[in-house]
Parts: sequence; structure tokens; C-alpha cells
Amino acid sequence: SARDYISAPVNCQLIYKTFLYFQYQTGIIPSGDTEMKKTGEYMVVFCVGAGAYAALELAFRGFTHWSMLPVGGLCFSGLYHITEVSEESRHIQWIMGAAFITAVEFISGSILNIALGWGVWDYSGRAGNLYGQICPLFSAIWLMLCIPGCAICQILRRGLDRVYKK
Repeated sequence: SARDYISAPVNCQLIYKTFLYFQYQTGIIPSGDTEMKKTGEYMVVFCVGAGAYAALELAFRGFTHWSMLPVGGLCFSGLYHITEVSEESRHIQWIMGAAFITAVEFISGSILNIALGWGVWDYSGRAGNLYGQICPLFSAIWLMLCIPGCAICQILRRGLDRVYKK
């Protein structure tokens, strides 16, 4: 329905709570003295990713589905985490980021599009697609977006390090 699609920013509180659940379940946010700092840091990262992905979809497609906000936030949080913990070269981090985003796209597409039948996207007309949820073209697009994405993660990390005085 038309209510499922958005064309303006939304409140990040629900998105943040969803994000925290996944972060705590996966152990990305450590316990101890730094827990609140990491929580605040990843809340910002998640919201930046959610907003940036929605803005990209609005710019290129003219609309986005609300479910793309948490998916975009999760993808950017994963990229941020890769650039934080990986000692690999930037090129490898770009590939790791694209692989992570493609995996998130497949899992979320399997849930949103196949299981729930929402039809948020469909790549079934694209060459090499897997169940219409991922395809080589969009994996290549994610790879290209990881290049500026990793740089943005580093800039954001430096800014957040100053805010949280690490």
C-alpha cells in the first residue's frame, strides 16, 4: 500500500531499537565500561546508514520502502565494523563490504519479498539473479558504493572518537 512507502525522513527511535537488538545479539557491542560509548557510536552509524540509503533510493528511484531504513542501517553498520576491525587493505575491505551487503540483501529479500510477499524489489529480470533477491549487477554497485562508504566510515569514526573521547 502507499503507506508502506516513504518519501521523507522518519524517527530513528524504532530503527535504533531494532538495531540494538541485532547488535547485542551478534556481540558487536561489547559489555563493560565502553558499552554506552559503543552504543551511542553505533546508534549514530546506524542512523547515518539508514538515512543515506533512503536518500540514495529517493534520488535514483524516487521512492523507498520503510523496510529499507533498517536494512540500510544494518549494511552501513556492518561496513563500519569491517573498517574498524579488519587489518586488510582497503581493496579487500571494499570486497568484504560488498559481500556483507549482498548477504544482507539476500537475507532481507528472502524475508521481505519471498516470505512476507511485500515485493520491495525484484531482480528476477536481471542476469545471474538468485531467486530475484540478489544479482551480480547490484553486487557490483554495492562494491562501488563501498569505496566512498569506507572513506565515510573512517571520517565518521574520527568525528565520533572526538565526541566520545576514546
